[in-house]
Amino acid sequence: MDKNKINDPMKPKISVIISSYNRKEFIRAAVESAMDQTLEKDLYEIIVVKNFIDDEIDSFLKQNNIKNLYYSPDIAKYAGAKAVKGIKSAEGDIICFLDDDDLFSKDKLEEVYKVFADGKVGFYHNGHKIYYLEKTIDDRWVDSGSYYLQGKKEFGNNDVKFLLQHQFWFNSSSISIRKDLIDLELLDKVKFTIDYYLAFMGINSDMDAIFDYKPLTLYRVHQSNGSKSSTDDFRKFCDSHNAYNTSRIEDHITIFNYYKNTKVANVLGKYFFKKKLGYLLFSENGNASKADYIKTSLGLINYDLKTGAFGDIKEACGGCLLFVLSPTKLKRMLYHHYIDEETNKKHILE
Repeated sequence: MDKNKINDPMKPKISVIISSYNRKEFIRAAVESAMDQTLEKDLYEIIVVKNFIDDEIDSFLKQNNIKNLYYSPDIAKYAGAKAVKGIKSAEGDIICFLDDDDLFSKDKLEEVYKVFADGKVGFYHNGHKIYYLEKTIDDRWVDSGSYYLQGKKEFGNNDVKFLLQHQFWFNSSSISIRKDLIDLELLDKVKFTIDYYLAFMGINSDMDAIFDYKPLTLYRVHQSNGSKSSTDDFRKFCDSHNAYNTSRIEDHITIFNYYKNTKVANVLGKYFFKKKLGYLLFSENGNASKADYIKTSLGLINYDLKTGAFGDIKEACGGCLLFVLSPTKLKRMLYHHYIDEETNKKHILE
């Protein structure tokens, strides 16, 4: 059988992997959204990977013939290890991910099946809507980018422009990828940024990738969402950014080093150096050296020039100057910017 074709009648063609860590309140709704699909039931399977045992949830999964995998506490905090456990159990050729607090639209899997049916596509990222207090919120937060990225050795100028303008990795619940493209050894190293890893795995292959605006995922906003910012006061804002960036910088370093000599290197480089600047700025007690910050700013400018995007040169130069003069002033400027953003979001959610 051609591994690029999904035509084996003896096994599900799509495997939906739902992972959960200590969060029971939303998981049944997530599973039900994956069950309640317009796609024929024999064309997909559902796999739940969780770190807890719950009689009611486990009984529900068993009654509906859903694979129920338990993972031990020693890997409980690592997103990559959970995903790898689910993928190894998957019988499908296409892997769809669903966070335990998100939902699929009824036609999600039917659309995924259509996208992958001709065997040319390796990666698919769909749009999303915000889901808050059991209702969908307006479409202003939906990424409106729609693009077909052909599998080839090098990206064209339009490809780079699209990839730099859109968060093509955002939210693993919007990601579907051909199983053969997933590097399980690399994915197993991921602690938090699983969507980031999967997206770069997908676009680095020689298969096509599709990004569209169809809101096939409902991204749930709630109090236990992981967040990098707190606007309660400036100190909490800095502490939360430090915790967020510190926990994820290792993931970004790993993927940057892994792909630095591939076709995604320039696009990845821009994102990596922006992430590293955030890490240095909010590092604990502000102990990042000016030399490190300047060097990283020059790295970002270098990749800006390589991609021909030129969108970050002004920001990198201005930020570098402010950091040299007063890191605190730069952080306060960002703090006020986040307050404005959070205020706008609250107005949308209300």
